[in-house]
Amino acid sequence: MIGGGGAGLIAANKALDLGCSVIALEKMHEVGGSSWYAGGFRIHWCQKSAELGIEDNRKAKYEEFLEKVEHRVDPELLARMFEANEQFADWLIDEHDMLKDYEVKQGHMGPGPAVTIFEARTPGTMPQNALTA
Repeated sequence: MIGGGGAGLIAANKALDLGCSVIALEKMHEVGGSSWYAGGFRIHWCQKSAELGIEDNRKAKYEEFLEKVEHRVDPELLARMFEANEQFADWLIDEHDMLKDYEVKQGHMGPGPAVTIFEARTPGTMPQNALTA
């Protein structure tokens, strides 16, 4: 795996989950990439959303997105992205203890249905359990 940023680390962890051997190469003195500067992330829905009473709004957000881009995207690929959103968040929570580093709450991304916000408990701090396998 080349690049120890958020995406590279997630790919490496997934490969390890699948039983692969992984060698990680990072040019900087520490891993994290631009993820170090993120204060959190937003998703449309996951199991934690259900626990917080947030309605599963992926269909509404999917339709909103299609309209916004005037249907110039592959609708099947977009649908898969919204589905993967849930799997990604649940994987981070279940397998990498993300709730240790992130507070989960309801919020909004502009008008429309609520989304789930994962906000770093300490901004500028990478989730440590996601960095190790």
